Amino acid sequence: MLKIRWNVSWLFGVLLGIGAVLTLVLPGDVPWRAAEAELFRAALENEGGSVSVQTLRLWLRISSNPAAAACVGAAVCLLISIGALWRLGRLFHRDFLCVAAFFAAAPHVWFAFRLPGNGFWQVPVSFAGAVLAAELLLRIRGRRGVLLGVLFAGVLAALPFLTGEGRALRDISPAELAAPFTMLGGFGFLERYMPDFFDFRSWSGVCWQFFFGALLLAELFWLLLGGVALCRRMRRREELFLFDRMALLNWGVLFGYLAGVLLTGRLPAVSGAALVAVLLLWWRGFDFFCGEYPRFGKRFLALLIAGELVFTGQFLYTVNLCRGGNSPSFGTTLNCFRQVSRQLAAARRGNPSLPVDLRIEALRRNPLPLQVMIRLVLREPLPELPGCRSALLLPARFGSGIDLILYRDPESATSKDGRIH
Repeated sequence: MLKIRWNVSWLFGVLLGIGAVLTLVLPGDVPWRAAEAELFRAALENEGGSVSVQTLRLWLRISSNPAAAACVGAAVCLLISIGALWRLGRLFHRDFLCVAAFFAAAPHVWFAFRLPGNGFWQVPVSFAGAVLAAELLLRIRGRRGVLLGVLFAGVLAALPFLTGEGRALRDISPAELAAPFTMLGGFGFLERYMPDFFDFRSWSGVCWQFFFGALLLAELFWLLLGGVALCRRMRRREELFLFDRMALLNWGVLFGYLAGVLLTGRLPAVSGAALVAVLLLWWRGFDFFCGEYPRFGKRFLALLIAGELVFTGQFLYTVNLCRGGNSPSFGTTLNCFRQVSRQLAAARRGNPSLPVDLRIEALRRNPLPLQVMIRLVLREPLPELPGCRSALLLPARFGSGIDLILYRDPESATSKDGRIH
């Protein structure tokens, strides 16, 4: 009888592939809020700004589609991050697929990679810095190695503060302060963008709360276990391998980041260096745990990652169906804004004095997302919509989208109005 042998590493590779597909699929099903619109407005008007604005300015020379910009940005960030983990795995002589799958499946990491023009570019840059630090520590030892490690830890810890983007500590919640932790920071994201999934009045909400609570405890356990393993090797005066020396450097990055937050009184918008440091420290603890319980550790982690991917897929399907997230923090998707803006811009081209009745309260308070999207679609070929005499924008009957109703003259259209979804 043929006996099929399977390797858990291949399973992690499959999970990593699913996580990458979920990151790149349906790039338009992301929020389009005032923050994203402001970045594109600054890029359109050639205002000096952050790295994100300068990158978008270059992208607008190629295409004016924000969804395409989000997809390309996510692909580049994901490719650099996974490539850096692969190189670190070669240097540490460890399998990198487990940590890469764990990183790609984290819901708030998946969400942040997909946002157009955000500051999450710091994460692949921090991964590249970690690879460079590991290469140098492999070749330089002794006091020079210690000095170099301290220098690199300071530079990586200071990277999130150099962008100048962030908020005062008094304006943030404890969950946002824990953003570097893959799941501890994920809880704040989940409660902000996915409140329906955590509703205690439903069985699914209770189950997801229990699942992510177990995932949080597992991450904290492996993170602390890595510190215990490192302290034990140092107490026994055993030789510290590159994996251990990088763990010491990452502890320095993490404490330096926390010290910077306390000294400046501000939380950076993206804590990329701290997130990478926590991930590599978690990797050290998970590797130590798998040394004692190899089968249980890897299979338990694979089960947790699979649960995260199921959750992400369910959320993405809900957002695509409802054209938005059922929370004020998410709002209407970029794709919905783009479709409505294309039809409205085409109608205005046929009738420059087209009156628009805006019945969406959020856009009445701040019309910038709609205005910027119209400026973007005007840079593309538009359909012909002559004879429109008025337009009505109102919330969709179902979900979080926007409906556009165009009233046309009888002689220019077979129907009196058309609803654009």
